[in-house]
Amino acid sequence: MSMLDWLRRMIGAAPSSGADRRRYERFDISAPLEVECNGVVQPCRLTNLSAGGVRIEPAFDAIVGAPISVRDPASGMRLDGVIFGHGENDTRVQFDSEEAGIVVSTWIRMAAEDAEAEDEAETDPQGTVADDTAATTDSPDGKPPA
Repeated sequence: MSMLDWLRRMIGAAPSSGADRRRYERFDISAPLEVECNGVVQPCRLTNLSAGGVRIEPAFDAIVGAPISVRDPASGMRLDGVIFGHGENDTRVQFDSEEAGIVVSTWIRMAAEDAEAEDEAETDPQGTVADDTAATTDSPDGKPPA
């Protein structure tokens, strides 16, 4: 099995069967992105990601079928695609490349690492609470002043 085939299998990029028309597994991920369409660059937020495309917020003002580039500012990785549709608050982009799964898997990993780092930053690793009410001492014996 080639590396690309293994990666496709790991991210669920196999054709679906049954009622679900979607070819690729979707991942709900929140991360900053930049999009460029018709010479306009706009920051946006990734809300849903698959090897076949991405959903971004807010909605991007361009017609369905317009070429668009989606870029992750943290890694510099970019994928080209076309606007596939619009929701009330979002735009859906279909990637041009079948090999987009490689970039998508990197975005998923980076988003998971960022979320983990944020969780760790919010939690004191020793589980202690800082005591801001501790008395200061100015005496040489370390006892609080009387």
